[in-house]
Amino acid sequence: LKRQAQRRCRSNLYDKGRIRGRSAFACMDGLVEKQLARKEIIRDSSRDEIEKWGLLTKGERLGQFCFDFDRAVEHTIPEWNVQATLRGSVPRKNLTLCLDNREDDLFLRRLKQRCEDENVSFVERDLPAGDYLFLDQSGMQECILPVVVERKSWSDLADSCLGKGRAAQRLECVKLGSHGNECSGNCQLDKMKRCGCSKILFIVEGERC
Repeated sequence: LKRQAQRRCRSNLYDKGRIRGRSAFACMDGLVEKQLARKEIIRDSSRDEIEKWGLLTKGERLGQFCFDFDRAVEHTIPEWNVQATLRGSVPRKNLTLCLDNREDDLFLRRLKQRCEDENVSFVERDLPAGDYLFLDQSGMQECILPVVVERKSWSDLADSCLGKGRAAQRLECVKLGSHGNECSGNCQLDKMKRCGCSKILFIVEGERC
């Protein structure tokens, strides 16, 4: 259920937030307080208690509004066209997502599960720059498409730009107050520029800092 819902929610449904101490998925108590949903405890044949959740009339109406809104958004805003963005004619079936095996373990497991759910081909490698690349494996020789992607959380990006915390040196050349040449070519952005990919993308996600 979380995997299906996460695609339609900007909030992290898995990890506990720093402020409230719980994930966005732990919202059922709030729905009950607003009389949108109710919880029933049912005992099965083995006498174990099972939680059953159901929408009340008010919740059904709100759910219908949310569904109509989501359908209108999908109709108005087209999905990101990977082929057009990469300026190539590589069919999706020949694209392979290359994952940096040094990515956060928990996030990497989720990403691989999502790839399997969406039937997306992927491999894991030790990437010299970025977190993700796209590979074209349709020919005799494997080709790297000209896109390198780096994933950052909001707080990680803020620390990088402010030059503090564990991310202090990661984006030294874009740090506030810098002159663009203080990292000696060792920050993440310079490494991504030197990797040969003409398009550098940052995915900034998670809880706002």
